[in-house]
Amino acid sequence: VLTELAEQNPERVLSIAPELDMPGAYEQIAAEAPGSGPGHDFRQLYVKLNNAAGKGDLESAKTAGERAIVIAAENNWPYLVTAAQMALAAAYLGAGQIADTIACYQAANAAVAGSEDPAEQKLDVQTRMAEGSAHIADEQYGTAADVFANAAPLAEKTDDATSHLECSRMAGYCFEVDGQAEEAWQWGQQAVDVGAAMTAEDREASTLPYAGQMLIRLADNGTNADQKQDVQDRMEQLLGAEWEQTLEEAAS
Repeated sequence: VLTELAEQNPERVLSIAPELDMPGAYEQIAAEAPGSGPGHDFRQLYVKLNNAAGKGDLESAKTAGERAIVIAAENNWPYLVTAAQMALAAAYLGAGQIADTIACYQAANAAVAGSEDPAEQKLDVQTRMAEGSAHIADEQYGTAADVFANAAPLAEKTDDATSHLECSRMAGYCFEVDGQAEEAWQWGQQAVDVGAAMTAEDREASTLPYAGQMLIRLADNGTNADQKQDVQDRMEQLLGAEWEQTLEEAAS
């Protein structure tokens, strides 16, 4: 708001950036918060875990994370086990340790998999999607495809159309890269079906265009080439005639 004023009156405006240690402040607040017991201890450790991960301090993140996970597990807090495992996964990912990252995502999922709690069911999907993305980073496309394919029906069960579409699309993409074109086509079609059932507003904000782009690409490469025009027509019906141009503009 004050940028223009400062440019016009440099002799009258002075900017000072406060040297605040916000991560340290969060730790101090957690430490000084009233209370005691495992919940209090978990909060302190969780803040330390996230701060250490943000600084790239893997060893401190591991120490805090492992202690936090033990507390959450001992107190039967599966959603907090998941939260701590996900934060620890971020620390491993930042350090480039993909195998450990994947192991954390799998442990995060194991804490909530099969739950009947709606919030934990959403976490089930989110942890699987995170694991799938880590497999992609490790160029394990076949494994990633299976992870996303298994997550898709779970996303459908939670009535999360956005995640359902994305799991389907990513399963298709991974199958495509893995050389399994027919499987990629089937999952791409499913993603489009999910997008078609969305409201127009949600559809426009979704990754549906990328699913259509994948199907066009597969058709151009010889998979169900005779259905290319059908795909094109349907995408125009769902997203408008300029849907491909919009993708190109976004890429540039």
